[in-house]
Amino acid sequence: VHDCRTPIAVIKGFASLLQEFQVSPTQQQEYLDFIQFEVDRMERMLDEILQYAVERKTSLVFHDQALDDFVRECCTEIQVLMKTTQIQLTMDLHSNALVHIDRDKLRRAILNLAANAREALKGEGELRVSTESVNSEAIIQVQDTGSGIPKELQEKIFEPFFTHGKSLKGFGLGMSITQRIIADHSGQIELRSEPGKGTTFSIRLPV
Repeated sequence: VHDCRTPIAVIKGFASLLQEFQVSPTQQQEYLDFIQFEVDRMERMLDEILQYAVERKTSLVFHDQALDDFVRECCTEIQVLMKTTQIQLTMDLHSNALVHIDRDKLRRAILNLAANAREALKGEGELRVSTESVNSEAIIQVQDTGSGIPKELQEKIFEPFFTHGKSLKGFGLGMSITQRIIADHSGQIELRSEPGKGTTFSIRLPV
């Protein structure tokens, strides 16, 4: 399942950093903590997939969190996902919002969007992660400069197990779970894409 490959890629990335570079004891512990976090997250993820199959809603553990700090942490992992590519990751964080979130599950949703962007970019291009606050909403955007998604397929990518050839391989369960996670936060996820002009996913959360 594509959704499980994201934490595996993060684990491999941090393990590679530990093997290939001399890092300080502090950095070493930080990388090991990330690896342990992803192992635990993957274990919970597999349990959720089983629960999804029987249509049971998973429980969430909410905490108040400064949105920009949280997204900045996510970008640390996204950077590792892009390690073996020529994809340039940029952050544009301008939200001062305090949001009520399940850190683990929302992180999973954002990393899944980033993993899909990596596939769309095919090894090169730009990935932009941004935040802003508009009225009573906090908005997270994940934008890539890939080839875009055909209009006739855009509504289908949130359907469970949906795939379409090589270009959309792996959207399947991951995007369906991503949509559910956002809905469980009383939020919305929106897609804007044009062939040849890239794709932007916007996550809207109440504040």
